[in-house]
Amino acid sequence: MAGLYLQTKSNRLNNHSLYFRIRVVEGNFTVSTKISINVSQWDANKSLIKANNPLYVELNKQLRKHRDRIEDAEALYRSNIIIYSELKDRCNGVLCSNPLETILQAYNTEKGVRTVQAYQTALNSFKKALSSNITISDINYTNISRAISYWKRNKLSPTTINTYLRHLISLRNNAYKRNLVENPIEKDRSFRQRVKELEIKSITKEIFLEAVNLANTRTEVNSLKLYLLSFACRGLYFGDFRIMNPKRSVFTHYRHKTGNRMLIDGLDGLVLTLYNSIDLDELAHSRVRKYQTAIIKLINAPHKSARKTFDSYALLLGTDFQIRLHLLGQRDASIKRYYTNFEMVEIQKKVHSAHRDIVNHFGVGELTNVLLSK
Repeated sequence: MAGLYLQTKSNRLNNHSLYFRIRVVEGNFTVSTKISINVSQWDANKSLIKANNPLYVELNKQLRKHRDRIEDAEALYRSNIIIYSELKDRCNGVLCSNPLETILQAYNTEKGVRTVQAYQTALNSFKKALSSNITISDINYTNISRAISYWKRNKLSPTTINTYLRHLISLRNNAYKRNLVENPIEKDRSFRQRVKELEIKSITKEIFLEAVNLANTRTEVNSLKLYLLSFACRGLYFGDFRIMNPKRSVFTHYRHKTGNRMLIDGLDGLVLTLYNSIDLDELAHSRVRKYQTAIIKLINAPHKSARKTFDSYALLLGTDFQIRLHLLGQRDASIKRYYTNFEMVEIQKKVHSAHRDIVNHFGVGELTNVLLSK
């Protein structure tokens, strides 16, 4: 809430400065009106300059402009559309010099880390497509069309392109809501890329064994170790390997993608053996592409298909559907989420038993020994 006050201290002409004081939860600050008047010319009850000031009409008009600007900024702030630093800038009449940076800074406060990373990834790809630095105004119809052509030439999947477009358009329209750009952007129907019918890829243990025999380079062998580790851990991804802390027995892990808690059976040290055979420094986000490329070459399926393969084998063995979802650490809004207590010891035993049956059926122990000997 903003209030208009006459400063106690006077200047050499015995005039006092008028200023607004803004009080919000995150802090207080003042905004100068650049108007100085005598105490006798100020109506504190009405917060207006009296008629005994020869310029009172024009000065009161200026005060109303100040007040309108501040009230608009406060309304945006209360609606969580702008952050505290933006509130201060708007109240002081300061234009944002870098709207894109302002939005990303706001998102760092308002949104989760992975969400911010997703927006930044879309921006980086957009920047690469245009071969230049970008501003929020560059997210327009012409440049988006150029970027789509570039992405298609570089064989990005329709799903990836649609995701990038969704994030870019959201950024531009959020800038409009924050009054950082004059116009929003509509999502043109021509932007959307047609996604082919979903193809679920999984492999068999025979395909994996053939890949083991074909693997010659250290990168190829390590890519198969990572695939097998993912399968043995019920479908984890590269991000999980960087943060997991496996043990010989059951250990707790929180999925990197969703944060869901998983109790994973260490399979009497088998998981730990695979994990210790991998150089974790090579799993930085910028270095995993070589393993992704190698695994596709060897088994004609991506690394993430280990998760689908694990679930396919669970189905082949007749594993209960709720246990299958729980093994994968999958989000589930059905009855399991609200009624099934997976903390019960007997249910945990069923989960670990199903895990071991699937791993044994795929032959993870034997395959690990072969890989470690290469």
